Amino acid sequence: MTTHHFKDPALQAQFDTEGYVIVPLLCADGVAQINAVAREILPIAPIYNDPEDNLYSTYFDVSRQQAASDKLMAVAAPKLMEMFSGFTVFSGDLFYKAPHVKRMRAHLHRPFIAQYEHTVINCWCPLEDCGESNAVLQIVPRSHIIHQTVQGARTHEYWSGFEDKIPEKYLKTFSIRAGEAILFNDALLHGASHNLQAKPRVVAHFLIFPDGSTPIFSVNSVANCENFDLVRATSQFCYSDMANGTLPPREEWDVLGTYVSSGVQLTEAQFDALLAGCPLPQAEQHDPSIANQLRRYASKLLSRWR
Repeated sequence: MTTHHFKDPALQAQFDTEGYVIVPLLCADGVAQINAVAREILPIAPIYNDPEDNLYSTYFDVSRQQAASDKLMAVAAPKLMEMFSGFTVFSGDLFYKAPHVKRMRAHLHRPFIAQYEHTVINCWCPLEDCGESNAVLQIVPRSHIIHQTVQGARTHEYWSGFEDKIPEKYLKTFSIRAGEAILFNDALLHGASHNLQAKPRVVAHFLIFPDGSTPIFSVNSVANCENFDLVRATSQFCYSDMANGTLPPREEWDVLGTYVSSGVQLTEAQFDALLAGCPLPQAEQHDPSIANQLRRYASKLLSRWR
């Protein structure tokens, strides 16, 4: 699978370094088309259904997920594919944030592909101008070069020891126009600001996978609940199937492998050092999984100078 995603070298360079780029995606007509899809698809009074926090997503709505994805892809996928080489838009969904709700905490997703060392790209495209007061995306720049662990229900998040510092010290808050898109590496720590306005905020979201990758879902292993079985996806919306209890019986799963959870816990000082491009001192590399992450991290740094 390719390690170069964007046809534009400047976009590729920023994406490699910061983990995200902002690009124009939809013209006014495109925004109007997706707003029409939202009016058609969204429930009259959406109820939160996303496991992360205070959000309704068509991805987790079994009665609307396929229609929403198909209609969104018809509008936006051709424009997205003009930017990429060796990647395919996998699915689309609508994110609905109700008026006057709190921020979404910083988080990471479970892996979407079996080749979890390769890049999955998220596209986040608001249908109105977005800033800090109306639930704009927030990310921790460069954090993609730290994360190489599988997240799961029993995973200790590597930033949990300083989670209270993440919102003010690390999260970058954007100001973005309707129809622009933030394309970000799925390994970036990310969340969203409060929605302080008196109306909902709606975003079109797309998942973009490397060509040749194998869609999966991950579950805690029966043999050891600290590890994760990587299971071939049985539908386009496998994590929705998991949340809604509609997965096939476990004996029918095609388990492609087991990931041994690293259990990495970074201190705030270690996190600062890694974000700044400074490898940890040898004495702090007591966990082999940390050493493995640092080797991958160093390799990425060196590749920028070749």
